[in-house]
Amino acid sequence: MKTSLFSICIGLLVCILAIACKKESDVTPDLVGKWQQQAYQYRIVYEVNGSQYDKTGTRKLSSGNTIEFKSDGTTSGLSPAYTYTLVGDQLTLRYGASTETAKVTITGDQLTAIGNNLIAGLSEADKLKEAKSWAVEVNGTSGGDGEYTNISKATKASEVYPISVYKRVK
Repeated sequence: MKTSLFSICIGLLVCILAIACKKESDVTPDLVGKWQQQAYQYRIVYEVNGSQYDKTGTRKLSSGNTIEFKSDGTTSGLSPAYTYTLVGDQLTLRYGASTETAKVTITGDQLTAIGNNLIAGLSEADKLKEAKSWAVEVNGTSGGDGEYTNISKATKASEVYPISVYKRVK
């Protein structure tokens, strides 16, 4: 009787430990499906006369591109078609030798993808040139919403991050 009671206690202990030690699942956004781009933004960090500015401009799209992330790790809607991997919140898109990465967050039916610094590794002059061109891309030559009115006077730029906002489509 002692042996069977001991065996039952050991069995229960093993079950409790097995349940308590269950591996937590990784939190991975539900990326599979079709997504239509709603807007894009660029976050630009630049300097004017020694003062640093960190601005984000937005361009809303009336009919943006639709991208489908398939469960087999491929995409459609992008030309050329890419393969992708999603590890945690890091999305990696690949086509041939080309690789693009972004941090992805999904809240309800909205997906936000923040890309890498587009001007990292460029010379100071090229960083400034690229930052100014992205500001014009987002806001147009008129200055758009006024976020980038100082960028024409910028003397240095350090960061340009593309930010895309998508909505899940059925």
